[in-house]
Amino acid sequence: MVAGSLKGLLEYVDEAVYGVHDHLAEKLGYTYHERLFSYRLSNDVIVNQVEKIIEKLRKAPYTRRAQAITWQPWRDLETEHPPCLQRMWFRVIDNKLVLHVHMRSNDALKAAYMNMYAFTELQKYIANQLGISVGRYIHVADSYHVYERDWKWFNTSVEQIKSGESRKRWRTTQEYIDMIKKPENKKIFIFGHDSL
Repeated sequence: MVAGSLKGLLEYVDEAVYGVHDHLAEKLGYTYHERLFSYRLSNDVIVNQVEKIIEKLRKAPYTRRAQAITWQPWRDLETEHPPCLQRMWFRVIDNKLVLHVHMRSNDALKAAYMNMYAFTELQKYIANQLGISVGRYIHVADSYHVYERDWKWFNTSVEQIKSGESRKRWRTTQEYIDMIKKPENKKIFIFGHDSL
């Protein structure tokens, strides 16, 4: 079960991988792309962690040091909405890019799938930069939960799945893509996916 739409998912990928909302990072507190591609140290030095990961893996695919963090203790310990993503660890094994993700907190209903999908797209992006294929993905969440405010919706959805009722509304990814390609839906623009 996934909350949201395919369009929302693709927009989220565009944020995490391509940074389409980085201009809102100050207002939002952070974006994952901003923290991964433009990590600001406490002395205001900017580090592109993804670029460094690619460099490290090109030099030594077996390195255990190709990782990125999002946590900024000088900011995040005091904020109401710190990043859920804490760390990404990359390594090349059998000529495939492996990614381990560590989440501090993960909303199982509204965020986990979007996170996993976006992070595997980032994994694919880095693998492409390295000229290798994608390997396994491991996702660890210290707190994997459904918020109390969503329980009614969650339970209703579970009952619909059990009864088969939800199948009546399912669309495949291809059906959804075909739908958004229709001329009457041309107003829908998905950043980075305009080839759809």
